[in-house]
Amino acid sequence: MRKWLHNLLKGASLTTALFIFQACYGTPYDYDFQTETLEFNVKDAETGEPITGVNLQMRFTQYGGDEWREVGTTDADGKVCSHLVFRIESIPVPEYRFEHQTNAYQVKDTVINDITTRPIDILLKGNN
Repeated sequence: MRKWLHNLLKGASLTTALFIFQACYGTPYDYDFQTETLEFNVKDAETGEPITGVNLQMRFTQYGGDEWREVGTTDADGKVCSHLVFRIESIPVPEYRFEHQTNAYQVKDTVINDITTRPIDILLKGNN
């Protein structure tokens, strides 16, 4: 009888410890995050043709970020994607930079406020 009571108290102590741990630290916040993939079509402003070799960078100035982070480079169809991971209650508004590898086009810095339109067309002017 004494051994049975001892095991019962051990089990109750473990359950109590786990309950207190969750009460103090709460549940994980992984479920609060959402991922969005933005697809950009980068084209020549005059001809409308896709541009290959445009580097896409982004930064979050609203959070005090001032460094550009490489996202990707346009493929043969002028397409490049950017992935955003954010809390559902606060969608970040990143600033994007489109810069051609050979500087044949003007650098374009832009903020994308409407992320519902897909794909997003970006027109670059040539350096004539």
